[in-house]
Amino acid sequence: SQHAINTCLSNADGAMIEFNVASNNGLSSSILELGRHAMEYPSITYQEKLLLQTKTIDRLIHDGILPKDIDFLLLDTQGAEGLILEGAELLLTNGCLVACQIETGVVPLYQNGSTYLDIANKLAQFNLHLKSIDFNNKGWTDALFCRPYWSEVLQESDYIKIDVLRPKPCPFPLIRIGGNTDGAYLLPNDLDR
Repeated sequence: SQHAINTCLSNADGAMIEFNVASNNGLSSSILELGRHAMEYPSITYQEKLLLQTKTIDRLIHDGILPKDIDFLLLDTQGAEGLILEGAELLLTNGCLVACQIETGVVPLYQNGSTYLDIANKLAQFNLHLKSIDFNNKGWTDALFCRPYWSEVLQESDYIKIDVLRPKPCPFPLIRIGGNTDGAYLLPNDLDR
């Protein structure tokens, strides 16, 4: 079940921060400054700053505001996703979380935001791995991370199929054309065969 919680998530509990309210009905509001976002979307600006106290996901779980058995996490927090994950170790280690969808980018859209590599490295520490990613022309995406999705799919019979794809030795003598020891092109010595 889904329910909204009115709180400012980050990596620390009880920090007082300025929350930036954006001119597009709040859609681009963030605890981070606009950074590259200002170049990509020049019509969007910050109109107001609110002084808010931060909480972590772990604190919300500890206080019973969030359930302990969350199985899917969706973060679209305008560049603060990496910070929020730093404050979510209980959630990331409890064994209930199966997957998460995280908005991220090739390079940060917001000042001091995380990249998809930062997010992937963080989540890999908790056995959550990149499964799907498709960047838009502005360099951001909603990336899907899952527990090892390959372990339940592969069975012993699948290894036999994979083994069939192993290259067979070439029946012709080969000659090296260009390249070096780690990347040469090999062609049959007798091309008339």
